[in-house]
Amino acid sequence: MDETTARYYEAHAARAASGWEAAAGRQQLFAVAFLEGTRVLDIGSGSGRDLAQLLLRGYDAQGIEPTGALRALSVQLHPELAGRVLAGELPNGLPDLGGLFDGIVCSAVWQHLRPAQFFDAVYSIKNLLKPHGRVLVTVSGARPGLDESSRDEFGRLCTTVNSDELALLFARTGFQQIGRWTEPDSRGRGFEWTTLLFELRST
Repeated sequence: MDETTARYYEAHAARAASGWEAAAGRQQLFAVAFLEGTRVLDIGSGSGRDLAQLLLRGYDAQGIEPTGALRALSVQLHPELAGRVLAGELPNGLPDLGGLFDGIVCSAVWQHLRPAQFFDAVYSIKNLLKPHGRVLVTVSGARPGLDESSRDEFGRLCTTVNSDELALLFARTGFQQIGRWTEPDSRGRGFEWTTLLFELRST
């Protein structure tokens, strides 16, 4: 993760987690994306909100999160996550996760990557999936108020992600897009979130 962004989350984990826990997630799409009981990885598990929902819905779920403060807080908020959240990050900081996954959730992570990292991130995701595995990716549209370095008022890197260009990158890496949903930010911050569902078609 970008160093300045990582420092923010280490120092303000409780504040960030409070916002995520209160926000509407994409949990209703889990049943659309993944077969019940399959193995699913949450990349950038944050407060543990989505990871806890995956477990509740019967998935064999595991998470990775680069920020130590958030890993600890997620287990405090959701004790059922104990032992299921490991240190790791896209694109090249993934730990040994003990095998491949049927599905991957990657929500609100892509904006913290630089465009030069996008290809490596897609390729790392591909390498974590079983044949015909699926990826549910949620990205934000252009955010108001960013500075010339694409940073928000907290100094976090918030790269604008063009969802069509990201879909093309996944397609060129062997995925087929099979779903797309767009909705306004639930906290009224003046931008939209787009969720894309991909299935791996080649290995």
